[in-house]
Amino acid sequence: MPFQTSLSLSIELAKVFPVREVLTSGAEQLANLVRALKRNGSDFLVEEDLADIFGRGKIEPSLENDFRDVVKTGSFQPLHANSSIALDAGPGPTLCRALKERFYMSCVIQLSFLVWMHEETTLAAMIMENMLTRYESDVKGATPDPDYDGILKTLQSLPEDRLVVVESQMGLIPMVIWAHYILGLNVLIKNSPDGDVAFGRIGNPQVIIKWSSTFFPTGSLTNPDNKHWFSPPIIYLLDADMNVQLETKPNHNVSTEIGGQEFHRLKGYGTTFLRRLFNRQTLVADDDPIFADTANLAVSFSILLSRAMRRVPLPYKAIRKRNEDRDVPKQCYFSTEHWRLFDSSDLLFRGIKLDKRKISEYLEESSGKVIDDMAFPTSIRNYLQKLDQNTFESTRRTFLVDIKGLASWILSFAQVVDVESCADLPLRIAPQWMYYAGVLHWNGLDPIDIESDIWFKQIMKMMRRDINSASLIVESQRLFLTCHNGWSLFYSCVGDYDPGEINCELLSIKRGVPTNTRTGERKYRILDAPLIEEDVRAPKIIEKGGSYLPRCVTKVYKRTEHYSSRSEEFWLSVRFDIDEVDFHHRIPSQSARQDQRYSLYASYSQFHEALWGVVKTIPCPHQNEDCGPLQLDLDAMTVTGLTWANGDGDATDTRICICLVKGDARARWLVVNGNYCFAVMDAV
Repeated sequence: MPFQTSLSLSIELAKVFPVREVLTSGAEQLANLVRALKRNGSDFLVEEDLADIFGRGKIEPSLENDFRDVVKTGSFQPLHANSSIALDAGPGPTLCRALKERFYMSCVIQLSFLVWMHEETTLAAMIMENMLTRYESDVKGATPDPDYDGILKTLQSLPEDRLVVVESQMGLIPMVIWAHYILGLNVLIKNSPDGDVAFGRIGNPQVIIKWSSTFFPTGSLTNPDNKHWFSPPIIYLLDADMNVQLETKPNHNVSTEIGGQEFHRLKGYGTTFLRRLFNRQTLVADDDPIFADTANLAVSFSILLSRAMRRVPLPYKAIRKRNEDRDVPKQCYFSTEHWRLFDSSDLLFRGIKLDKRKISEYLEESSGKVIDDMAFPTSIRNYLQKLDQNTFESTRRTFLVDIKGLASWILSFAQVVDVESCADLPLRIAPQWMYYAGVLHWNGLDPIDIESDIWFKQIMKMMRRDINSASLIVESQRLFLTCHNGWSLFYSCVGDYDPGEINCELLSIKRGVPTNTRTGERKYRILDAPLIEEDVRAPKIIEKGGSYLPRCVTKVYKRTEHYSSRSEEFWLSVRFDIDEVDFHHRIPSQSARQDQRYSLYASYSQFHEALWGVVKTIPCPHQNEDCGPLQLDLDAMTVTGLTWANGDGDATDTRICICLVKGDARARWLVVNGNYCFAVMDAV
C-alpha cells in the first residue's frame, strides 16, 4: 500500500549537508556550498551529523519516486511588483543535492516525515540529545546504547535477520508510517482490539508492536493516580535466535520528550472536524443529515458574527476613554461579503453539500435573538438528547461553543484573497485554539470589537507550531509575513498600492518561502524594522475658508524598500523621498530647495495598523473626476505636509484639515500613517 506523498511535507526544514560530495570538491566548490547552505538557514556541522544518522535508510522505492515528483518542480513569484523578495516554492540547495544522491534523499524524506508529525522544538531537542550522546561516546556512524529515538534510527539499516520489539502502542502511528511506509519494513501489531494487524509483504515481521491493555494515553481519566502511565515503552533489538542485541529503556527527561502534532489540509478541514465531533461517543453514518445541518448552521452563524463585528478607530477609543458616548461609523462594521463566506465554507466543508436555502432560514430564525435561544435543526437536537437526556442543556451549550469555533474558521478564511488556491494549505488540528474571546462570549446582540491582527493571528496559530514561543510573541506587533510548511501568510497592504484601494481586513496566502533575490537567503518571517527617528515636517496652512483646488503639494518622488537579514527573519524599512512644492509658486533658492526635500520611513505592519485605525469616508460620486476649485466648509483648511499636528496655529484646532496629496498614492499612505501615529499619541 503506497504512502500518499501528496501531503505538503515540510521539506524546507529538512536540511541535510552533502558530506560525500564535499569530500571530493575543491576549496572553491566547498566554499560555494557552505555559502549556499548558510543562506538557506542551514548549519555545516549539524547537517553532517544528520546525514550520518539518517542517510543509511533504504527508502521504499515507490515513496521515493512520488516524493521526487512532488518536490522537483516549484514556482517563483515576487512578493509584489518590483520587490527584491520573492516567494520560492521550489527546492533549495539542500534538496537539489538530495535529488542527485539517494544517500541524502533518504535523510530529507525521513526528516520531512518527522517534522510533519511532531512538534519541532521537542523533536529538535530529542535529536540534539542523541547527537550529543553519539559525540560523548566517541562513536562514528553508529549509535551505541541508543534510547527510544535512537532505536528507531536503527530500523533504517535492519538486516533480514533482525527483529525490533516495542512493548506498547505509544507512538504507534509514526512508528508504522516510518518503519513500513517509508523504510519498507514489515510491521506487525500484536493483540490489538482488532486482533493482529500486519503491514507489509508476506514474510516474517521485522518490527513487532505489542498492544498493551495497561497503556493510558495523555489526559486519561481512567488512571489518574498512576504516576508512570506516560512512560515510553522498552524497545528490544533481537537477532534471529531471539537474543537481545540492544535494549532501550524509557527516558525520563521530560524536556526531550517528543510532542506529536497532527496536520490537515484546508480543503475538508471542517468536514474532518465534524466527522470526529459526532463520532466521539457514538457512531454516525457519513450520510447522516447532521453533518450538512451543522455546516449550514455554522455558515449562518458566521454571517451573524460578521454583522456584529467592527473596527474601532483610535479617535473612538479615545472618546471611550473619556467616557463619552459616540457611535462607531457604519463604515467600520465588518460585514464580510456573503460570497467570500460561501467560498470559505465550501472549501472547509468540502464533501458536504451546503444548502443556501436552509442557511437563509437559520439566519432569519436567529437574527436579533439571544444565542442561548437559538433553535437547532432536528438532527442535532435528536443527537444531543440521545447522548444524555439529563445533561441536555450543558451538552447544548458545549455544542454552541463548537459552532462558534466553526464560524470563526469560516470568517478567518473568508478574509483570504482567492482562498480556493489555498486548498492544500496544511493546518494544525488544535480545536482549543480556534476561538476569539469576543466570539466565544458573544450573546447574539451586542457588537464585537475586533483587533487589527485578529485574522492574521488566527490563521497563523493554525499554521505554526511555535506560536507561543517568547520571541514570536514579542515581535508579533512588527510581524507582517510568516511562512510555515512552504506557505506564506501576509497582509493585503504589502505592495505599492493606493490606501483607498486596500481592504485592510483581507489577507494573502501563497506558496513559497521568502527569498532575497539578490543574495539567495531564505527566511521564514518578515518584520518591520525598528522605527527610525525622523524630523517630521509640521504642516503649513495654505487655504483657510473660501475655495481651494485639489492638488498634490507634498510629493513622493522615490520609494525604496530596504531589507536586512537577521538570524531568524528579514527586517524591512520602506524609505519615501519627499519633495514639498513651494505653494506660493516662487522660484526657491538652492538652500530652500534642499530644505523642501526630506525622507520618511515606514513599513507594512505599521501601514496595516494605520489603515485599520482610521475611518474611510463614504465614496464621493465624482472622486475620480478632474474637478475645478471646490468650496471649503466653515472651519476647514488645506495644509502642506503629511500630518495636521503641531503646525501653523496647530491644524488640529480646525474641524476639517485637508492634506494636499491628490493623485499620489505613496503620499496618501504617509498621510494615513502620520495622522494615525498622532492619534495614537493623543489616545495614550
